[in-house]
Amino acid sequence: MSNQVWVIGHKNPDTDSIASAIAYSHLKNAVWRRDGVELYAKPGRLGPINSETEFVLDRFGFDPPDFVPDLWGRVGDVMQRSVPHVHPNTPLIDIGKFIREKELRAVPVVEEDMRLVGIVTVGDVAKKYFAEDHLRLSETPLKIKNLVTAVEGRLLTPTGDKVLQQILPGRVLIGAMSPESMATYFSQGDILLIGDRENAQEAAIEAGCACLIITGGFPVSQKVLAKAKERGVFIISSPLDTYMVARRITMSLPVSTTMNREVLTFKPTDLLDEVRERMVKYKHRNYPVVDENNRLVGLINRGSLLAGPAKKVILVDHNEESQSVEGLSQTEILEVIDHHRLGDVQTVNPIYFRNEPVGSTATLVAEAFREEKVLMSPEIAGLLLGAVLSDTLLFKSPTTTEKDKRVAERLAGISGITDIEAFGRELLEAGTDLESLTPAEMITEDLKQYTFGEGFQVGVAQVETVNLDRFLERSGQVLEEMEAYRKNNGLDLFLLMVTDLFKHGSELLVSGPAVHVVEKAFGYPVQNKRVFLPGVLSRKKQVVPPLGRAVQEVQL
Repeated sequence: MSNQVWVIGHKNPDTDSIASAIAYSHLKNAVWRRDGVELYAKPGRLGPINSETEFVLDRFGFDPPDFVPDLWGRVGDVMQRSVPHVHPNTPLIDIGKFIREKELRAVPVVEEDMRLVGIVTVGDVAKKYFAEDHLRLSETPLKIKNLVTAVEGRLLTPTGDKVLQQILPGRVLIGAMSPESMATYFSQGDILLIGDRENAQEAAIEAGCACLIITGGFPVSQKVLAKAKERGVFIISSPLDTYMVARRITMSLPVSTTMNREVLTFKPTDLLDEVRERMVKYKHRNYPVVDENNRLVGLINRGSLLAGPAKKVILVDHNEESQSVEGLSQTEILEVIDHHRLGDVQTVNPIYFRNEPVGSTATLVAEAFREEKVLMSPEIAGLLLGAVLSDTLLFKSPTTTEKDKRVAERLAGISGITDIEAFGRELLEAGTDLESLTPAEMITEDLKQYTFGEGFQVGVAQVETVNLDRFLERSGQVLEEMEAYRKNNGLDLFLLMVTDLFKHGSELLVSGPAVHVVEKAFGYPVQNKRVFLPGVLSRKKQVVPPLGRAVQEVQL
């Protein structure tokens, strides 16, 4: 199981979400190294980076975190990556030893380039060992090399690498008959298992036998060896008795004669839930995992599916499942660092949960550095300062606390920023270029969804501007896009906050039939699907709570 821990913010990430994920990853890695914990934190994001966040990342030299499409459990999370395997020409006798030594139930069979061609199980090997059918080498080719290995023998004549690769085409027989009978019974290419009966050995050679296996470790006379060389007959000496040799010959066949060629395989990207459903229909314990070119990359067994959560996460700047990564329910949540209302995220075990009513999650992350006595770099400090100023709207948001201001001063000192006000204005202006956004991008770039009362679904998006009048020229197009999104996503109400950083208020665009809920929540009439809310800057503190109360009152 991987020791990586994803540190992720919410969907449609803002500067606070991204900066907190990056900085908290740095902090956790420092703490875990110090404490000898074998975990590694990696920041992730659940959506595209907005222009304000891009400005901050570029300013302090950080790359955007990797995009995390989902955290559903997949085969690649639990599969065995070091996989014992064999090749198609491997003798069954070697397969049997391999299975015993490695304590395996099944072994993948691959070509030289690791391309999967089959799988062989313990049952397949056992069936071949105890097979009662007559072995016809014309149907199942048998190399001299494999035969010598299987019977633990020595090739007495002829010898050489080329000889070992030769294939025997006939039948396997036991020399229990008289020498006279052999002349009429044998055919070209047969293999004879025989003891120390010299006259019978000579008769078999003269009758056209291709190979003699002398069992019991008995010596072979020079006369017989000379006659075998003259006729091109293979002589193998085996220490095993005739019964064991007969059994072992079957095991000298290559695994390609026994393996299952129709193999159920999985890809590393296959969802574990789907794999479980497919495994129920089959009796095998182990299944090969292959890449897009059918090359073996791993093995998954039924026991793997019973393992604990494959992925570990730390949530920052949110604690609601609807705002988090797809597949969160299948992960192990280690921590939550947030400054929003309590949501619906659930965990199996007790976790570290830090939630404080401050203006920015970055404030809490900065405090954690101080509490853990971990040195903060100027770059991390600048990144966190940008997040604090962004989420508090340069300390104008009603969510701002004295702690946010104290932390910002400390971060400015570490980062070397001497004019917080100037840096904050530069930051906010970088994120208010609405003219470059399409209506669809405006309403989804910073969108959060909430459930109030008895399943009342509300979407609240927010954008910021320094020129509200110019934005309102496009409000008709934006409202059309909002209505289409609302219907397609089953929302009862969709609101867009257009926050003017200089007018110190927000224009609220309203889509949906529940206009009366908005009017009840804020006490202003909605006209032409718009209403200006003076002094309203915070979605979390000034929009969501009154909306929730209004929905409950209306439903009651």
